[in-house]
Amino acid sequence: MQHPSRTPWFAAILVLLFSLGGCSDDTAKKDAQTRPILQSTTEVLRPFVWFYADSDNSEANFRAQLDYGDPLQITTRLIQDWIANRTLDRIDRRVAAIVEKWQLDKEGGRMDYSFDYGKLKAGWYSGMDSWSFPMFLIGIWQETGRLEYRSLAEELIRKAARDVGAGGTVWRGDEGCWFSEYAWDGMSQDDEFHVLNGHLYSLQSVRMLATALNSPDLEKLYRCGVQATKTKSAHFLGDGIWPLYMLNPRTIDQTHYVIYETMQFDALYELDRDPFFQEQAAARRKVLQRQFPVYVLTVGDERRLTLSAVGAPHPYAIDTYALELECADGSRTERYSLPHPTDTKQPLVARAMLDVRTNLDPSTTKCRVTSEYVGFRFMLYDAPVRVLSGETRPGADVAFSREALFDAWTPDARHVVVDPGRRHNPPDAPDTYLDTQGRLVLTPDAPIPFGHEDLLGFEFDADGPLQLGVIIHSRGRDFFRYYPATRPGDRTLVLLSPLGFDDGTQIASVDRVTFFFYTDKQAGPVRLTPGRLTVFRNAVELYEYFRLRDPNFYTE
Repeated sequence: MQHPSRTPWFAAILVLLFSLGGCSDDTAKKDAQTRPILQSTTEVLRPFVWFYADSDNSEANFRAQLDYGDPLQITTRLIQDWIANRTLDRIDRRVAAIVEKWQLDKEGGRMDYSFDYGKLKAGWYSGMDSWSFPMFLIGIWQETGRLEYRSLAEELIRKAARDVGAGGTVWRGDEGCWFSEYAWDGMSQDDEFHVLNGHLYSLQSVRMLATALNSPDLEKLYRCGVQATKTKSAHFLGDGIWPLYMLNPRTIDQTHYVIYETMQFDALYELDRDPFFQEQAAARRKVLQRQFPVYVLTVGDERRLTLSAVGAPHPYAIDTYALELECADGSRTERYSLPHPTDTKQPLVARAMLDVRTNLDPSTTKCRVTSEYVGFRFMLYDAPVRVLSGETRPGADVAFSREALFDAWTPDARHVVVDPGRRHNPPDAPDTYLDTQGRLVLTPDAPIPFGHEDLLGFEFDADGPLQLGVIIHSRGRDFFRYYPATRPGDRTLVLLSPLGFDDGTQIASVDRVTFFFYTDKQAGPVRLTPGRLTVFRNAVELYEYFRLRDPNFYTE
């Protein structure tokens, strides 16, 4: 998901949505399960309006998305539009256009995606919109009494409830029912990705439909889906250090998806007071708290409050959305916020990190950290601050030796040249890795302890972009990850978290680092000057580094 930009249009939705479901008292929680779908509480509706909340919902843009053939975006815009405007004529026109495009009034009609996505060819489909679109239609029926919307929804529900092998969205088995985010004709169960957020999106839709229609069949399907969620939950959480996005293949969760899954479990708990959902949300808040903590640093008579939005598992991206911070020590309260990550008018250190003077007593201070996205807010965690004292340093530099290999070579003692023109095979030989990559191996003078909360930075100057992969060698094992292409310039910083590597929770130390430069994707020679190799043990050290060095740092 791209980081959003701010859109003034969406302010109208916010006012109406929070007036409909903004209260969080016991009364609101008790009736969360029985409210009409489109009058649900903020906690319940949030997962359906958070994505694409910065989108242009004009008629022209809706038609463009319809022509492009993205059912999830289209369904989300319908929900947003009704909440903001409640204009039935426009909803009638939009639903009619959807029915016509996908022939939904015909037996074979299905909201297929009209574009390729990765390895999936156009014609794939998803449980997310297959369930949320009829959920929206039932919501409109509840508010207008229009039976044609209920009839269409019931037909779409019948199709979605089929097994994937029969064109539906559900995998049924002894472990329960799994809702597929990515499905296609001819798919086998071995092909299933098991994407958690997509499954939860469908699961919540089924729960709301079962209640609205008082349907025993949908309630049974929902319970079967809950069973699958519980069965697989341990696989997603693993050792509790950082969750997975999907299981096939095992894929690291990006930070914004950890946040999104937390709000999905919050919403399910509002609808079904099963403690399991509350526990799953709490487990994700725990990892966010651990990896993005708030610090109070005391130096002499001065105290400073520090929070970094740069962290695991992909620290090159500010992936927490904009952050807001409220801290209190029992007698005083202070509030701060970080600018939006895409606000390039602000210097990088101001967007990435908060560092302010504070009068709070660190021994009693607790902070609430909240994500903000085009006016929406979602609480990440409440926790005491971490307390540090004394002067801090901008990380700890590590002495190392280096070796250049293959398409990388050393013209002198200071520089490395990465040259795609270097050849290691005869001109008539097929290309091999010898002719498609350079390598730079950094070997610390002693192994570097590398914990789950640590970051490792490699700084260099370069006169061109570089396409990167990285291996950390740790106690006889190799851990790999790709890294975004670096930009030319001085003080280029490659920043690594152990959690960003495949099976990275198993990394205990950095014995050696190998950078791969993919020269088959490189236009010409790039000259680089290796610089610091630095370990950061906390956000205070990282802030000091950014403040002093102002690195050339990749941000998405």
